[in-house]
Amino acid sequence: MRLRKRPELYEAIKNYQDIVFLHGRVEDALVDKKEISLEIGTGRGAFLTKLALLDRKTFYVGIELQTEVIYFAARRVREAALDNVRLIQGNAYNIEEWFTFGQISTLYINFCDPWPKTRHIKRRLVAKNFLEKYQKIIKLGGQLHFKTDNKDLFAFALEEFQVLGLPILHESYDLHKSGINNPAWTEYEEKFYNLGFPVCYAQVSFGR
Repeated sequence: MRLRKRPELYEAIKNYQDIVFLHGRVEDALVDKKEISLEIGTGRGAFLTKLALLDRKTFYVGIELQTEVIYFAARRVREAALDNVRLIQGNAYNIEEWFTFGQISTLYINFCDPWPKTRHIKRRLVAKNFLEKYQKIIKLGGQLHFKTDNKDLFAFALEEFQVLGLPILHESYDLHKSGINNPAWTEYEEKFYNLGFPVCYAQVSFGR
């Protein structure tokens, strides 16, 4: 999705440097946190802030590339007065630069770009090359939660999980009819639900 450029937000985001990491490693700020959950592609932060409000003991980190989007996530975090959320502005491909081995307890990937063309397979956030990166930062017994409205991407993800020998704890092509616990919804999820479109879901273990 092409976003309309908003130059004023590039200046405004500087007012949220206590929430948003714009450069470098974040491990020093998180080193004393026992449980860290990470969302890749956090968007405007609705999902992450809901989780953070439900569980104040866990520290939540969201990664988002676009300034035009992450600004609104940072503003949402501040308005909710959440001290257990931080945001990273950057590309998820560099995830190993931000986190140490086994630092993440839970990883969330919600409604990521499906990159449908074959030549773009390696850009999919659930492709083998990304999953191998996650294996390095997710602790023993940690989990990945994946939601998408794209059935082809979901089928692809299930195959990639199996290739790497990652146990699938739960899977459904219609999450909201499955009875699986789903404490926080994304903005896309609410939109698709209201339109009557099913959401696919998988929960995967990263036991080593």
